[in-house]
Amino acid sequence: MEYESFMEVVRSRRNVRAFKPDPVPDEMINQVHCHPAKPPAARC
Repeated sequence: MEYESFMEVVRSRRNVRAFKPDPVPDEMINQVHCHPAKPPAARC
């Protein structure tokens, strides 16, 4: 999974009920960790 597609999933998904057993590459963890936090938008 590419970084941008991963970030799209992170932005669009708010809860997770099940996790996959696949390990997350260290490079992806570093990219996500260094990405500035963006608060969720309020929806009316």
